[in-house]
Amino acid sequence: FTASFVFMSAVSIARRMGRYSRYNPELDVIETDVTGVRATSVEVIDAIFDELEAVARANPNRWVLACWKDTKITDSRVASYYGERTTQALALVNGVVRYAATDSLTKVHVRAEAVKHRNDGMRSNLYDSREEALDAIRKLRTGKRAI
Repeated sequence: FTASFVFMSAVSIARRMGRYSRYNPELDVIETDVTGVRATSVEVIDAIFDELEAVARANPNRWVLACWKDTKITDSRVASYYGERTTQALALVNGVVRYAATDSLTKVHVRAEAVKHRNDGMRSNLYDSREEALDAIRKLRTGKRAI
């Protein structure tokens, strides 16, 4: 009995926590924080999305609230791969809302990839603050436009 309780607790914790992504039951969102990440290769993008997708499989059909403070994507090849991985992740989540993106080139890359993958459901959803991003998720949940 004790062993199964410990195992269940570890599984429960694993479903909610990770290096980049965790499920937040209070807000009912998957929070992804890539603050300070330098996405210089597809391997960096894979590490982020592999974890996000694992959390999303354990907590399906949630919105992703992504913090992009001081995150950089400077290579167009990496940005293109980011767009591909985002569209793959959209099969597991309701959508992604980003906030605090401080790097101008990264914002350009995200917006360009959102335009390129618009038919696959990708939107840029870039907001200045966490509060604005959460408000956008609330509106999206009720079917209102989140602009």
